[in-house]
Amino acid sequence: MADSADNPNKKQPPHTIPVRGPEFEKTFLRAGDEVANTFKRWLYQKLQTPLQQVGYDKPFSGGGNYSGLSHAHMGQDVSIVYKLEGKDPRKIKLYGFFSHDDLGTGQPPKQKIQQKTAKRLKSQVFEKRKPLGE
Repeated sequence: MADSADNPNKKQPPHTIPVRGPEFEKTFLRAGDEVANTFKRWLYQKLQTPLQQVGYDKPFSGGGNYSGLSHAHMGQDVSIVYKLEGKDPRKIKLYGFFSHDDLGTGQPPKQKIQQKTAKRLKSQVFEKRKPLGE
């Protein structure tokens, strides 16, 4: 059976690229090797099928400070915060690795931390960068 490269009538899947901001760089360095390995597996799967959930992977509740963003657990109390944007190319905007306390989403929730962190995250400039480690 010929693949889509051999058959011009078959639609190519959208191209997906990861982009990251400065918060990602800082938080990745402090996340540790176990989180880094989990993230690499998650990102590989997310690039293949960006609209499917990978592990515990879901949007933040609508209407809150993090509305429009999603998160996926990378460890017991570490999540990658991200956003899918566009179609072709589709971008996975990688905001960073955060604990519930960092995000103000622990028990009890802390609205001031959520507001401050959401504002900081949403003001980031995203760019395609060299893969980590290069």
